[in-house]
Amino acid sequence: MKKKCALFASALWMLSSLWAVNLDAAEDEKGISKYTVALEINVPGPNFYIIPLDGRQDVRQIRYDPIRKKFLPLRIPYRFFNNSEGFSIGAKLNTKAELIQKKGGGKIELAVKISTNDITMNKATIIPATRAMKQSKVEDIIISVIEPKPFPPPGTYEGTVSLIFESTIDP
Repeated sequence: MKKKCALFASALWMLSSLWAVNLDAAEDEKGISKYTVALEINVPGPNFYIIPLDGRQDVRQIRYDPIRKKFLPLRIPYRFFNNSEGFSIGAKLNTKAELIQKKGGGKIELAVKISTNDITMNKATIIPATRAMKQSKVEDIIISVIEPKPFPPPGTYEGTVSLIFESTIDP
């Protein structure tokens, strides 16, 4: 039996387990503007949840250090909890973690970690059942730039980091 909880994040940066909003404006022939609001909400249950510690649901930025000429990792503390006996918490990327330049087509690849565990498209156990059940566990989700060679062209880069967390029974 698997319980799934998807958390979505968009970069330059939103790690969001609660909601995301997109506004698309369209003007009809009478000069009236119409707006479409798309919402997504993921309400955590009492037995399994992954929520940001600071409660922020907004866009996050990866900072660039011009002196060291490198991008600084983005660290976001999350609270992980799974009250199902014998179940651990696993995580995987739903899509490739990268930033795309809107004008110019540049691309920056990202690495995602939870604590010391690399998160990829394959599932990884990040919190074993013995730790997940006793108390809610705080771990950092760390998003860092895989230093590109050559350096990417200047400009604004945007992207999405989409993580899926699963409660899975230990073997």
